[in-house]
Amino acid sequence: MKKLYFSILTSCLLCLSSIAQTLIPVGNELILPQYAYYGAASNARLHYACRLTLTGLSASTTYRYSTGISTSATTPQNTANPTADTFAPGHFYTVSSTALIGYATRQGLNGAIVGTNAFLTGGTNNTNYYGQFTTDASGNYTGWFMAIPTGSATHHGTGTSEGYFYVQVASATSPGPPAVFPFLPALSFRTTNKIKLLNYTTDAAGVTALVGDSNVGAEKFVSLYDNDGATGRPLYTTFTEDDAINISTATTGTSNYVTTGLAWSTWYNLVDANTNGWGAVIPNTLPNGVRVIRYTNIDGTTAGADRTSPDGVFGAASTVNPSGGTTAINLDPTTLPISLTSFTGAANGNGVRLNWVTASEISNQYFEILRAGEDRNFVSVGRVNGAGNSSSSKSYSFDDNNPANGNNYYQLKQYDVDGKSTSFGPVAVRFGLAEDSFSILSTSESSVSVSISSSVAKKGVISYLGVDGRVLYKQQVAVESGLNTFNIPVDKSTGIIGVISFSSGGEQKSLKISR
Repeated sequence: MKKLYFSILTSCLLCLSSIAQTLIPVGNELILPQYAYYGAASNARLHYACRLTLTGLSASTTYRYSTGISTSATTPQNTANPTADTFAPGHFYTVSSTALIGYATRQGLNGAIVGTNAFLTGGTNNTNYYGQFTTDASGNYTGWFMAIPTGSATHHGTGTSEGYFYVQVASATSPGPPAVFPFLPALSFRTTNKIKLLNYTTDAAGVTALVGDSNVGAEKFVSLYDNDGATGRPLYTTFTEDDAINISTATTGTSNYVTTGLAWSTWYNLVDANTNGWGAVIPNTLPNGVRVIRYTNIDGTTAGADRTSPDGVFGAASTVNPSGGTTAINLDPTTLPISLTSFTGAANGNGVRLNWVTASEISNQYFEILRAGEDRNFVSVGRVNGAGNSSSSKSYSFDDNNPANGNNYYQLKQYDVDGKSTSFGPVAVRFGLAEDSFSILSTSESSVSVSISSSVAKKGVISYLGVDGRVLYKQQVAVESGLNTFNIPVDKSTGIIGVISFSSGGEQKSLKISR
């Protein structure tokens, strides 16, 4: 019996060693992400998606397939245990032409991820661990292929490697020896380009998780681009959840089951618990940030409008050179803790009074007030309790009885009951001194704030000139007696060097700015 088994196994390996490899040309790599994330541990994994065109197959024929990623340029094999890892290594999702079928994995001696037949969408358990597609009349197939890199050394090498994406194909009736292979592949398709394999702990540049919501529905594909035209290869491609199963609470059963909490990156519960949510990773070295989020249907057509950002900032969340790691950056926070209507400050005889108004509050524990001088070194100077939960307007004030002579800058920091905080400001208040001054208060990717101190009320003009002399912004302003703050909405992309000027009558003050 042992000799017979050995003979069968040897025959299988001889067949597999002669698998024909077909290179997928760059033009058929329709959507191939630049990055994927490999999880050395089962609770640190993440799926990604590609859209490819396979050619040279039989016309109108159904094929079985499995997918994966490998650093090897030839048909990937685990040389240490070839019988357990002959196909492209990795777990994968199967995708039909109309819907995501579910989660499958290449059958090996060790079975599926964490020892289960794990499915995350409707349908019955696919104990064969393969997907299926049907070619067109020309023998071609265009569709989505998904994989989940694991800790296999065949995947990631040293942990900073780049890998090819593989699709292993066989006929729909291809047999496989019991308990070893679900089918014997006849063709091995490999991408021309590689995918960079990231990891939180081993990638020198660092990696940050992103989560977001979609308004285009579940089971749509999400591609992130770092350029305004959404050209070239996306940073990452994933799909929106339908929340058929919550991986943080699911238990085993007769179908559609996973093992609780052991399958995906620990932060992914933020996505899985949110229908239409999605999760991805981006490298920390990303000077442009994410500029375009594009949604695509399973048939390859665009789903809804692109979400765009000229500076890589979505709301208050920046994707430019992030450093969040496993603390995911949420590009679509569902509810802000407070809605701040105004935050102002003014000098009085004894010091500075700050006033602010909220339109609504959720779990608002307290406000912390911070003050800084020209060194912008903010220190806490007081605290005011919040209203907790409120749907009506609330007014607050705080008196700083010890401001410094000259410019004082104030920030408002709001704390939730769970300790999370959100900052507002700064606002500038001049105290004690009356001489005129003109200075830059703060800069951001999309604007510059300046302060103008005046001993009398007057009207003037603020201008922003580019380094080439172009007038990028010009606005007439009314300056009150005391310290005034003005926001200049000039995007950094127009140039990092410029001149800001304030003129009033025969008076003119200018500041050079480098952002």
